[in-house]
Amino acid sequence: DHPLSWAAQAFVQCHLGRDLEQAHASVMEALRLAPSQAMAWMYRTTIESLLGRTDQAYAAGQRALELTPLGPLRYYPCCLAGHAALFDGRPQEAADLLEESMALNPSHSPTARMLVVAHHDLGQWDQARHALSELFKALRARGMTLMVSSHILAELEEYCTEMLILRDGRIVEHHAAEAAAPDAIRLRVSL
Repeated sequence: DHPLSWAAQAFVQCHLGRDLEQAHASVMEALRLAPSQAMAWMYRTTIESLLGRTDQAYAAGQRALELTPLGPLRYYPCCLAGHAALFDGRPQEAADLLEESMALNPSHSPTARMLVVAHHDLGQWDQARHALSELFKALRARGMTLMVSSHILAELEEYCTEMLILRDGRIVEHHAAEAAAPDAIRLRVSL
């Protein structure tokens, strides 16, 4: 019995098998065999969150962080601990952990999504919009195509490459966003 194999089994049971109770039993066996197995603590964070045990998820996330103080993969326990802090009603701590995670891996979209939620929960609308913009830019850099509907043109300019104007469900105008200078964008509203 190897603790990492029990941790990996817990991951599979949680994410592929959707058997949270069995996943919990497997991750607890991993931690019984090796109480300092950081990956098991990370998986426990997720499993406890999904089971609705936010206080235990938060504690597991903190332990995972203690066990991974440095290294290129620290973004992952920061992300998981941030999720757990958010679910446990600690939005400021969540935002801090998720910001650290984003600084370590700016293209990790699960972190960015939860960072938007954390800033929203704190009433930090500008930071939430900025985090969302950064997420869109990271996804675009990975080759993803997104369709965003918004009336806030200044924000769209940050991450859009093309803009469509719809009327009655039909495209009436199509512009390359880079081609238009900010003062050249005109909005005509008619009722």
